[in-house]
Amino acid sequence: MQQPKKRIAYLAPEIPSLSSTFVYYEILELQKRGYEVTSFSIYYPKDILFSDDTQTLIEKANYINPIESKKVFSSFITLLSKKPGKLVKTLASCFWDTLSSFSFDSFKLFYHLCLALSIAPKILKSNCEHIHIHFADSATQIGMYAALLTGIPYSFTAHANDIFQHRHLLKRKGKRAKAVLTISHFNKGFIVNSGIDSTKVHLVRCGILQEDVATPTDANSKNPRIFKIGTLARFVEKKGIDILIQAMGILSKKGLPIELEIAGSGPLLDTYEKLINQERVFSKVIFLGALPHNYVYSWLVKLNLFALACKKDKSGNMDGLPVVLMEAMNAGVPVVSTELSGIPELIEHEKTGFLSQPDNPQDLADTIEKIYNRREDLGNIVTSAKNKVRREYSLEENVALLIRYCFERSH
Repeated sequence: MQQPKKRIAYLAPEIPSLSSTFVYYEILELQKRGYEVTSFSIYYPKDILFSDDTQTLIEKANYINPIESKKVFSSFITLLSKKPGKLVKTLASCFWDTLSSFSFDSFKLFYHLCLALSIAPKILKSNCEHIHIHFADSATQIGMYAALLTGIPYSFTAHANDIFQHRHLLKRKGKRAKAVLTISHFNKGFIVNSGIDSTKVHLVRCGILQEDVATPTDANSKNPRIFKIGTLARFVEKKGIDILIQAMGILSKKGLPIELEIAGSGPLLDTYEKLINQERVFSKVIFLGALPHNYVYSWLVKLNLFALACKKDKSGNMDGLPVVLMEAMNAGVPVVSTELSGIPELIEHEKTGFLSQPDNPQDLADTIEKIYNRREDLGNIVTSAKNKVRREYSLEENVALLIRYCFERSH
């Protein structure tokens, strides 16, 4: 007789979030496969793509920050009566974790413990059998303490700055977890080198929906006289939009008929606008603003090239493996990015796309010029890119791996 599916608690910084669509796609795919998912979101999302699915997630999600002192006290009393041993052990663990390094990050653990206390009774009431967490920093600290309080196993998925920049207690989190998932071989090596048992660390990518997105109407909408480049990112340093604008300045001086569309939003908008004027490309660069996710593919297929000039920022933060690159490749659009972190695992230079050196406008401009000169001869690269994404980065395949490593009772 087939065993019933597990009930899963899902925890992430924002559910649903426009910048982390892979989280709610995972939840929806798990629900499609018969799993009952109770979601916990640290914050109410700032940017939301409203649809029937996301509206249902919003209505059912448990938003836990800001904290309510009455709820924490009530939860403390409930756990003291039902699981006193777990409560004492968790308090001791938090105290020990704080003592392990005196820093601001350590003292935040008490707050994360309070948030864990506020959700633990709900996890127990929902009969959850496993807690899965996205992002290895604050979210995993909350989920780890919730797991200790309830006695339920947990796993987490590590992405980028949550391990490159905010890796407080990473080894301890991995030791206590049932499984540690991450999105690239680069990340996997980084995590294992941090001291986590390699047998616990598994590659599970952020999968994308395998829609056949390119249509004749979309393909015919490209202007043959203009080579249109697009980028989509949050306006922060690590996305390298400044490098792309500087590359546009170099290419513009050569008289290439190119335009750049920048989709997104963020704190560096004013900086980029000043740089566009400085590079004298204000007639060739268009800001589209934030782009709802259901419009992304219809925008992508109108591009001649998708560019994402990722780099390390001043604090050492960098991207892991941007999902938008997979989406562009799936849409049949040539892509160019940089040799950084896990990106070369997705983009094999001149096989599934093109790579340039990070933080190097001249090299990016030279690479784009080569692509422009080969624009009529990119069919094999585009096909190989789409095949790679559909073979290795499908939502269905990677959710199957998530289930295998985290939820199946045999593990």
